[in-house]
Amino acid sequence: MSAPAKVCSEGCEWPVYCRGLCKRCYYRDWRRRAGHNVSGSEAHRAILRDQWIDQFGEPRWTRDSIVRAILLWAKGHDGEPPAGPAWPRGTRRHPGASTVQRAFGSWNNALDAASPGAPTDEEAAGSNSSER
Repeated sequence: MSAPAKVCSEGCEWPVYCRGLCKRCYYRDWRRRAGHNVSGSEAHRAILRDQWIDQFGEPRWTRDSIVRAILLWAKGHDGEPPAGPAWPRGTRRHPGASTVQRAFGSWNNALDAASPGAPTDEEAAGSNSSER
């Protein structure tokens, strides 16, 4: 005999898709949590990020770790920062160009953040909180 198929925790007879729910109930719950119009909204992005973190864990490349990777690259390449095409895909030593652009908004913003004398995210947060 085969094991009985798992069914949706909402009582549907559909097979389980994710988090104990069938696909229909999962997306109904997703729409309910995010509001009716979810496509492209902040709530939609927050839900997708939460789902990604649930599945894969926290992102590896933070803004500070990207800046460190840019500085390490420059140190090994006679002080020249990387150009976007030099990082088409991520490796263990550096993120891909799209990850850098997503974190900073543009490649040039990332290079500006990695320039000598630029404050780190923690330093900038500390200076903003002390000004208040």
